[in-house]
Amino acid sequence: MDLKALKTLKPAEYAEAADGYRAVSDAADAAAERIGKQITTAMDAANEGKAADAAQKHLKKLAENFHYTQLECGLVSGSLNGFSAEIASPRRRLIEALDDAAALGYPVSPAGDVTFPAGGENKATGDEIPGGTAVGNNGMLGPGNRGLYGPGPNGLYSPGAEADGIDIHYGNPHHTRAQDIADRIAHALREASEIDERYSEALGKLKAAPGLSVNTKTWADVASDMDAVSSAAREYLQDTVPFDKSPADRKEWWDTLTDEQREEYRIAFPETIGNLDGIPAAVRDEVNRENLHVLIAKLEGQHDETSKAQLEGMRGIQEKLANPSQPPMMLLGIGDDGNGRAIVSYGNPDTSRNVSAYAPGLGTALDGDFADDTVRRAFQTAKGAYKYDHSTASIV
Repeated sequence: MDLKALKTLKPAEYAEAADGYRAVSDAADAAAERIGKQITTAMDAANEGKAADAAQKHLKKLAENFHYTQLECGLVSGSLNGFSAEIASPRRRLIEALDDAAALGYPVSPAGDVTFPAGGENKATGDEIPGGTAVGNNGMLGPGNRGLYGPGPNGLYSPGAEADGIDIHYGNPHHTRAQDIADRIAHALREASEIDERYSEALGKLKAAPGLSVNTKTWADVASDMDAVSSAAREYLQDTVPFDKSPADRKEWWDTLTDEQREEYRIAFPETIGNLDGIPAAVRDEVNRENLHVLIAKLEGQHDETSKAQLEGMRGIQEKLANPSQPPMMLLGIGDDGNGRAIVSYGNPDTSRNVSAYAPGLGTALDGDFADDTVRRAFQTAKGAYKYDHSTASIV
């Protein structure tokens, strides 16, 4: 990211592109839902035989393709919005620095160097102190810092200094102003380059090969894509999601978002939204069911003992979610970090008068035993309480 690119960049255009990808994501979601809830149901009721079975198989594949399109376009949308939001700050600071240079009449080179005129008086000689060029220090101790490193046999770069190390511009008031502007430009370019690299790397992964067949490996790649986008957008999330607030404050924040913004968070950042206290339980359940499918595909491609145990646990939870229960089962959290994590509730804790919570011991892992025995504990607790008051939820 150089000065010209950052100066001419328009963050709003990336936000507009994000809206376009989100529209495609929404359309793909609607198409997948129509296939799953309308077309296949109608065909199943009206047809039977090998031809009908083959048609259902193709429809299922088509629905998976739409589902994949929905998620990937949602990830692109989230990435573009994150980039648009983050890049606006260094660009604003660059424009402010360039405006200050223009107001003072200091030319700025394509590299960000600021030329300043002669000014002030040398107390020893009475001569006017010469002008020169200020090279910005971007604050990093590395070769990319042109204020410290540059041409020369020793790699050091000291603009305007004589061989004896005396700064010939000392006392020139223009020098101080020009150096400040050059430093601000260098800082803005460094930050913009770091943002650009983060999002470029993430967006580079969000590509589908021609003729892609959506299968288990594809869903494992989606999990990797989600991780890449969340990593790239870490600053964006810190700035937009109230992690340091109370659950009540987070609920208030969520309620202020538009439907489009909520959809972006749900698709692009499922691990964040699905595991964040304060987000409505119904939303967390929806997001985590979606993410569970992706996490299972990811774990299926890993063969260490921890991954195998987590895979058994997640499959067990998925099977239970597929079977209706009373009270209904909700997945309030899911993740593969450490030994794995899951938060299961029977009943909606947001709307229940009575809520119980059981936290297993420190040695508990997300495995088959958790999916069977520990989750069953929550179900039995909720079932027992349900006899006395239907407004009950039991969490484990």
